[in-house]
Amino acid sequence: MLRVQELEISVPGFDLGPLTFEVSAGEYFVLLGPSGSGKTMLMEWMAGFHRATRGKLFVGSVESSDLPPQGRGLAIVYQDAALFPHMSVRDNLSYPLRVRRWQADRVAGRVDELAGLLQIGHRLDAMPARLSGGEARRVGLGRALAAGQKTLLLDEPLTGLEPGLRRELRQEIAQLHRELGLTVFHITHDLDEARALADRVGLLVNGRLA
Repeated sequence: MLRVQELEISVPGFDLGPLTFEVSAGEYFVLLGPSGSGKTMLMEWMAGFHRATRGKLFVGSVESSDLPPQGRGLAIVYQDAALFPHMSVRDNLSYPLRVRRWQADRVAGRVDELAGLLQIGHRLDAMPARLSGGEARRVGLGRALAAGQKTLLLDEPLTGLEPGLRRELRQEIAQLHRELGLTVFHITHDLDEARALADRVGLLVNGRLA
């Protein structure tokens, strides 16, 4: 469960909030809004990358507003996947596990599991520059899910892909949500994407929930 309570963020020329809303455990919640409405600012505050003027974030029953990003139990995936360009797919997937000092055999097993789930087992030794757009998005999802977090933040994950691939990845994300029991907070400006994926949709306009 995610709960945002009385959030306000002020930066020069823009005010976000006040916002109060909740995403239930296991829910797929899509926040829809045009560019500049504050969607990414909200997500980055949830992830721990923005300071708020006021407000609280609860992840489950834990008040997480002052915790560092790595302590919040959230996984975030950006539109560009943000893969480490000097690391292979295998090393990108294993990185969050090695940081947590998982044993090598456990890391290898988890990487193989994720590669099978995301249909990228044949690309484990490839470098990011050699991946297609869809493959890079899959690796980004896998890296976010590697350590077992159950709450996923998705920032425009399908933007910029050609329509057929966008539909394919949309189906795969929906399947991951169901199979892994994920709680998903997904931001987009695409109404069709929101309709296809969401259990519930919120609309953000000029920093306010409409």
